[in-house]
Amino acid sequence: MFENKFKVFISSVFTDNIREEQWSFRKHLKNLLSRFGYQPWLYEDEISIKIEDISTIEGKITAAIKNCDCVMAFFKTRAGGTFNDLNKGTVYEINEALRLRKRLWLFVIGDYHSSSLKQILAIYNHDEIVRFRIQCKNEEQAMEIALNKLAQMIAQRLNIVEMPSELSSYSKDYYEALERQVRNKLIIHDYQSGAELFHANPLPQSHHLLKSNESHFLALCYSRMASVLVNIANYDQAEIYSRRAIGLFLQMGNMYEVYAEIERLSGILSMAGKYSAVYTNFYGFHSTEKFTGLALGYQDSRISIFTKLGLYKQGLQFIKKDLFTDNNPYYATRYYSMFGRSGIRGAMNQARKAMDEFVSLSSNDFQAYVLFEAGKLALDDRDYSTAKKLFNNAQKYSIRTGSLHTEREITSLIERINKTEH
Repeated sequence: MFENKFKVFISSVFTDNIREEQWSFRKHLKNLLSRFGYQPWLYEDEISIKIEDISTIEGKITAAIKNCDCVMAFFKTRAGGTFNDLNKGTVYEINEALRLRKRLWLFVIGDYHSSSLKQILAIYNHDEIVRFRIQCKNEEQAMEIALNKLAQMIAQRLNIVEMPSELSSYSKDYYEALERQVRNKLIIHDYQSGAELFHANPLPQSHHLLKSNESHFLALCYSRMASVLVNIANYDQAEIYSRRAIGLFLQMGNMYEVYAEIERLSGILSMAGKYSAVYTNFYGFHSTEKFTGLALGYQDSRISIFTKLGLYKQGLQFIKKDLFTDNNPYYATRYYSMFGRSGIRGAMNQARKAMDEFVSLSSNDFQAYVLFEAGKLALDDRDYSTAKKLFNNAQKYSIRTGSLHTEREITSLIERINKTEH
């Protein structure tokens, strides 16, 4: 398939305009690389779509990526026609490049992107997932930079994969034990103790490594670290560690864990007040058709996102009430906190009545959260005395567990009530 030339796998969508015309950039780039002595691989020149089934096609794509020297992926305005199919098209090729530890360049052309492309970029256009990323003004600049990067790779004889030396002193048992200890702290909502464990047992700052026994538990440690950090209101670092976990799971080809962590990332971004939480959640939600066990988590994150945006009634359109049963005060609270603010006639009274019951039923594990949400409903209903009482009780639980995120929100709302009363 390839001669003894520097092999470049070209990855991009086939069409990049509303008329569904083939993106001519692909052919232009291939011709340019060929003229400069490279061996480019282009889907439509190597595979017959009409006579080959999807499994055969994907097998040939994987083989081509495995045999190439680098992968160059390009996006401009569209995500591609196969976006709704999990892990297909350009995303599949990017994931395979990550899994096979190939040097991967991600080129993003222009600044007008469709909603579906924004969802993809919300995940992949970050250092913790794809290390080498280029923002280009136009197609001509993308081709020029691509040539320069290829020339640099050959001239400098760069390694396709780099193994951080700091990882050599860690073992699978080390990460497994640390992950278990922190997970136990998260179960009882003891975030401060979880943070202290990570402080005493620092994790590697780089995750771009070869496949190894410690990879799985290191990824889980990154994920637990993110959960701890977001609850103590260290949002930026929580996002970084969550993305590191996604990057490692992608390298291992563990797509269930990839999408489970994307769901957690959407929650982190929502707690940080970042609009990218929307694109992240919607991107990952496609996975729930295959990984049905993730549906509840994605719906939970979606409630947080729409609540943060104040889009209560609109958010209910995306929430499946049957996923949130009255048997679980936490999930029921999530639903009714949005329903009560929806503006639907009688919704506030119905939600507050339900929340009063949840306050009495809730276990200590979720007591702070249930009290907090009940307080917010009372505040929106202008029942300031009840709201303040609920917030004060919620604050006690938050301080006890070290949940600085919730504590700060409660403090802000209590100050708001005090100003209103005076």
